[in-house]
Amino acid sequence: KSLDVPGFPSLSRADFTKFKAAIGATTKYYMQDEKIFRYSKLGTSNMAWKLEGSTLYITGNGYMDGWHTEPPWYSYRNSIKKVVMTGSMQNIYAFAFKDHTMLTSIIWPDNIELIFDYAFYGCSSLQSVQIPDSVTRIGDDAFYYCMGLSSVKLSSSLIYLDSCAFYGCNS
Repeated sequence: KSLDVPGFPSLSRADFTKFKAAIGATTKYYMQDEKIFRYSKLGTSNMAWKLEGSTLYITGNGYMDGWHTEPPWYSYRNSIKKVVMTGSMQNIYAFAFKDHTMLTSIIWPDNIELIFDYAFYGCSSLQSVQIPDSVTRIGDDAFYYCMGLSSVKLSSSLIYLDSCAFYGCNS
């Protein structure tokens, strides 16, 4: 049987061990139900992510952090259409989904408190966003140039809406 890994040719189960050795220790892949998933810890929190088709799953607890401009899934940004976040995540870190131009859908955990600067910058295919009621702050340029955005439901707990949070949204 062969396995599809984004950005890599199909792999046989026998070649999977060679594949894991070739990518190094910082990025881990694991096999489940004949699919290969990418796993990594994000920052100091206990989080993991996997890409399944065009859906990015992020789960864990605590604060998402640990990169300056590109999250570990950035190289897949042009194929991610849906993001599903679960667990007790407390924030969406800066640049988390920057330039994910195909992103159309976000499923949020109920306890997100902060959406940091540039979190969804340039997500031009987003049409509708419902910010969870737990969010108290949306950072600078968080949804900057989300040109397809035509509907936004803000959090009832929102205290800070930083500058240019929705700049460049045409609707």
